[in-house]
Amino acid sequence: MEYTKIKTSVIIPVYNTKEYLHICVKSALAQTQKEIEIILVDDGSTDGSREIVHDYEERYPAVKAIYQKNQKQGAARNAGMKAACGKYVYFLDSDDYIDKDLLEECYHTAEENRLDFVMFDAESFIDKEEKSLKQIALEKTYDRKNIGIKEEIHDGIGFWNQYYQDGGIYFSSCLVYVNADFLRRNTLFFEPGIYYEDNDWILRMYLYAQRISYIPRQLYHRRIREGSTVTLSWNNDHVKSSVVGCQRVLQLLVNEREERRQNMIRSLMLEIFSRLERFLESYLKDGRIKDI
Repeated sequence: MEYTKIKTSVIIPVYNTKEYLHICVKSALAQTQKEIEIILVDDGSTDGSREIVHDYEERYPAVKAIYQKNQKQGAARNAGMKAACGKYVYFLDSDDYIDKDLLEECYHTAEENRLDFVMFDAESFIDKEEKSLKQIALEKTYDRKNIGIKEEIHDGIGFWNQYYQDGGIYFSSCLVYVNADFLRRNTLFFEPGIYYEDNDWILRMYLYAQRISYIPRQLYHRRIREGSTVTLSWNNDHVKSSVVGCQRVLQLLVNEREERRQNMIRSLMLEIFSRLERFLESYLKDGRIKDI
């Protein structure tokens, strides 16, 4: 497929998701939008996922494969972005799947309105009938239709300051469809090697975006399962990731002079500090504070 004909680059980081990878990739291949490329980035898988990635690359011309040592999702997404040829970029997690018209609907909305990115919602579903997973699924709701978001063109800062307190901002790269030039122009890459890499990336997306819009549909299907980033027990990597996140967001705040931009940065900084505080309290309670 020629560069000029690729409308969307779908970037899928892959790490030990052999059990779910076929469902994910097939949902991308089944898109009603056919002018796409699918970039599978194997992030050092050890469970056989790498072989599945290789098989898809061999069988489907639209599929590209990248292989790297394990550096977490941020680095995998960065590698995919650098290889992407589409006008738009979409990130899909390898244990989830998408509606067949997601790319086409987002593309038309973005093109008609000359958008930097498009937002939409998700449905959470559990992998197994377990009480703990059911509770997480209830807590992880991704549906903004009832908070009064106007279906019009917004600027990123205005949208954040208007809807953040009502839960209108989702810190997931999978719930935005982004203009590739906008990403490159603003150097919107992810922090590698940490969890919560979406946090400051999403913040910077809204800081720099001039034109965004919202589609009130749950086009994404997020799997709640054991062993995912969402359900992993807290460990030293989570603490480190929160510290790095605090540093990144604090640096953004230090460099800003405009009050509207400062206010939105502060809101996320407080949330990250609150999460770090919970981690430290847990470590203190368990007698693990020396690990910090």
